[in-house]
Amino acid sequence: MKKLLPLLSILLFITSCGVKQTRNLLTSGNYNEAIENAVSNLRSNKDKKGNQDYVYLLEEAFFKAKERDLNSLNLLEQDKIRRT
Repeated sequence: MKKLLPLLSILLFITSCGVKQTRNLLTSGNYNEAIENAVSNLRSNKDKKGNQDYVYLLEEAFFKAKERDLNSLNLLEQDKIRRT
């Protein structure tokens, strides 16, 4: 598992090709990959005018990932209560 994460990160970095790629990741539900893609693009040219789209996509991906994780946590808590 420790070797898989860096390989996936490298693969993601290589395949990232722009705002459209990040938007596709976001609409397909890959919020964590969309976040990584947006952050890596913002790191390279943070002063570029076209990077404002990455900021919006990053915010949206973060909030959707947070909502998904909180829903998962609530389901796990409910399951734990039912089992006791």
